[in-house]
Amino acid sequence: MDATLVEEIKRYISTNDSASLIKAMHNYHLGIDDFLDTEKSETALSIAIKLKQKDMVAFLLQSGANPNLCVRSETLLILAILSDEPEIVKLLLDHDALSDVSDDNGNTPVALSIKRNQLLILTYLVKAGANLHAKDKFGKRPIDYIHSSTDQNLAIYLQHATLMQEKALHWPEYTDGPFVEWKDSSSFELKYFYTRDRRLCEKSELFHSVKLPFVLKSSILFHPVEIKRHYDRSPGICDMPERLLAIGDLHGNLQSLLSLMIGNKIIDAAFNWIWGNGQIVFIGDLFDRGCQVTELIWFVQHFESQAQINGGRVHLILGNHEIMALIGDHRYLNEKYRNICEYFSMNYWEFYTPDSELGRFIRSKPAILKIGDILFVHAGIGPEHLSKMLSINEINDVIYNTLSDNKRKLNELEIFMLLDDGPLWFRDLLHEYSYFQTLSESYIDSVLSFYEVSHIIIGHSEIPEINSRYNGKVIAINVPFYHSMYTPQALLIECNQYFIIGADGEKKLFLK
Repeated sequence: MDATLVEEIKRYISTNDSASLIKAMHNYHLGIDDFLDTEKSETALSIAIKLKQKDMVAFLLQSGANPNLCVRSETLLILAILSDEPEIVKLLLDHDALSDVSDDNGNTPVALSIKRNQLLILTYLVKAGANLHAKDKFGKRPIDYIHSSTDQNLAIYLQHATLMQEKALHWPEYTDGPFVEWKDSSSFELKYFYTRDRRLCEKSELFHSVKLPFVLKSSILFHPVEIKRHYDRSPGICDMPERLLAIGDLHGNLQSLLSLMIGNKIIDAAFNWIWGNGQIVFIGDLFDRGCQVTELIWFVQHFESQAQINGGRVHLILGNHEIMALIGDHRYLNEKYRNICEYFSMNYWEFYTPDSELGRFIRSKPAILKIGDILFVHAGIGPEHLSKMLSINEINDVIYNTLSDNKRKLNELEIFMLLDDGPLWFRDLLHEYSYFQTLSESYIDSVLSFYEVSHIIIGHSEIPEINSRYNGKVIAINVPFYHSMYTPQALLIECNQYFIIGADGEKKLFLK
């Protein structure tokens, strides 16, 4: 009876016939984890692992099979390692298989993967949080198993991972993600990072979805994640709404932003949009300095959709730190992201490639925006820039094309746009930041005239409070959100009047 049952189950598993498998187990009154023989040497999951049937392993785990069941005193994880099946190892780990349980001979999963020169399996174990400092029953750590016949790449990886686990002992606990990378038109990988037992872990999962947007819950974010794959380019010219709020550089500080929005009844306590047909402009620089960059970008992406559904609108323009993040200039990167990237031997820009969800979202945004008769630009418009006589759409096209194709050599205009005298870096509209020149009011008038606006609103250069220059023609709004010595402010434009608002909800008249 046992042999017949085992052979029948093997047949269904080898042909990937999940329906017949479940029916047979039901007919024999067997649970998903029940042994198929009196010797307790086989379960459906152990057979699927031995037969290297990845899809059936995935099906059984999704059906509730226990990844930590032992078969003849051997864990299923070790069985997968002995079968040299990296993707099955990953499936087990993704379903919370214990990564440090030894076999009867005292071999840990990590030690086995080293002895067998299984680099990919070792990386999966490390990403799942396997302990590289624990000693086995022979008094050896994993690194002690490196010898002359060990694959050189495996040895290098293990030495780096061991060092990183030592460093992580002195780090705070981290969570980050989700990061979404598109593999093709319907498949994407979802990735998270988190700390467990003072070790950093990476968890990833592949999704297939023809229907978009794809909505999922996140263990890190307080709102659902809406994955779209494609983002239409945001317009550079829009009509003036009844109410418009301009917000300065946030630099990874989501909490201060939420406080300001709740205090001014833009969102409710559950973070839902309640501002009707109002519109918001983020002046750029979501990236760097703070430790909530990922959460902040997802919030702005989510906020865009919420505003639109309720008749409002959210605008985001690019700042110099968006460009820096996309091209690999990480001078101002928060320690959290530096540590995660070092731990897993990654570059931060890899989270924001043109194949990533958030990379596509950021690249769809303009560098300069005209709403009504107001020009929004992150840093400013300098004389050399103005001399090029570029329209708003031409400016946005140049920067969009530059960021969309990072493999070709940039031309002179593209380089100019990304450097100090371009709209993302130019500081000389504020005299205290004027490194090379003091601009006259007549020059400001020429900028206003060319773009047919009455005001220029800028971020970039930090100021203690929102203020105006050149008789109200230039308005600086970058009161740092990330620095405790400043009180965050935003600029409200309503009924042709300009107000300064803070998290307390009070409005102070600024300009008429």
